[in-house]
Amino acid sequence: MMGLGTLLEKARLRQGLTIEEMSDRTKIKPQFLQAIEEEEYHLLPGEAYVKPFIRTYAKALGLDDEIMGDVEG
Repeated sequence: MMGLGTLLEKARLRQGLTIEEMSDRTKIKPQFLQAIEEEEYHLLPGEAYVKPFIRTYAKALGLDDEIMGDVEG
């Protein structure tokens, strides 16, 4: 199964969006979006940010909330 970060990256690339454009859209710093795509969650400012950042990123890409099932667990 594909990782969550890979799914987000593929969706972003499919839409022709850059990390910087997603940063403008989500108000999440580019390095944090990159860390999410690479599933390097320890690079985020704290564990409490992981789920909200992923949720915000997924919604900004128009991904169905079903993708969030992986994060809720």
